[in-house]
Amino acid sequence: MAKQKKKYDKIAFVFIMPFLLFMLIFIYIPVIINIILSFTDYNLVTMRFVGLNNYKYLFQDKFFLISL
Repeated sequence: MAKQKKKYDKIAFVFIMPFLLFMLIFIYIPVIINIILSFTDYNLVTMRFVGLNNYKYLFQDKFFLISL
């Protein structure tokens, strides 16, 4: 009985794997990259860490606050 359950677990994992890969590739990795890039000054040539300065600038921008 335990061997049959393990077989069904493997089959279930095979069916779930495409969804998990999709989530990883198209949702989780881009979110993590965007969080990292939000703390940098990035211009396709150099990447310089600026910390929270981007967020400080964002919340001082009057157009952003109006749109919020």
